Amino acid sequence: MESGIEPQDVVCKEGLLLILRTSNGSAACVTESSSTKLLDMGWGSLG
Repeated sequence: MESGIEPQDVVCKEGLLLILRTSNGSAACVTESSSTKLLDMGWGSLG
């Protein structure tokens, strides 16, 4: 993202899911189990 890539255009490695953080729109590639926990906490949404 620092190089100008939009968060929704981030491509995660195989086995990881893209989560977009609600508070600032940044992207994170996380495992399925982590994504479930983050989504339950309201941290972000699937990208």
